[in-house]
Amino acid sequence: MKLFKKKNISQENEKPKFDYINFVYGGGAAVILVAAMFKFLGWDYANEIFIIGLTTEAIVFSISAFQWKSGGKSYKWENVFPELKQGSKGFSETKFDLNDNINQYHKNTDSIIKSVEALEKNMKKMEEVTDELTKTVQRISSYMSRIEDTSGNYEAELSLLKTKMSKVNEFYDEMSKLVSKE
Repeated sequence: MKLFKKKNISQENEKPKFDYINFVYGGGAAVILVAAMFKFLGWDYANEIFIIGLTTEAIVFSISAFQWKSGGKSYKWENVFPELKQGSKGFSETKFDLNDNINQYHKNTDSIIKSVEALEKNMKKMEEVTDELTKTVQRISSYMSRIEDTSGNYEAELSLLKTKMSKVNEFYDEMSKLVSKE
C-alpha cells in the first residue's frame, strides 16, 4: 500500500517559485513580534522596531491589494460532469420544447382533474351509503324499542296471569278442603 501519491509529470518539471510578497509578510510579522517582545520587556528601541515592522506590513498589504494571481489551477469539470463534453448528449445540446412541456403539463393537470372527479363521485356514493346505513340503524332501533315494549307488556301479563293462577289454585284448594270435610 502506497502512502504517497505519485507526482504528476508536469508537477515534477515545475520548479518552485520564490514568492517575494510572502517573504516580506513573514519578515514584517517577525519584526513586529520582536518589537512586541522588546516592548513587554521594556528594552530600548522597542518603539522604533515596532514602527519598522508595522510600516513593513502596511507596505506589503498595500502591494498585495494590487497583486493578481495568474495561471491558477484549471479544473476539468467535464471529467466530473460528462454532459459538458462536446458531442455528448448532455445538457448543453439538449433542447427543450416548450410546447411539449406545456402539453405534458396539461395532460398531468387533466389526469389530476379526473382523479379529483372520481374521488368526488366516490365520496358522494359513500355519503349515500352512509345515509342509508343511518336510516337502517334508526329502523332497527325503532324495532328494538317495540320489542322492548312488547317484552315489558308480556312480562306484566305473565305476572298478572301468575297472580290469577295463584288465586284460582287457592280457590280450588279451599273448595277441595270443603268438599273433603263434608
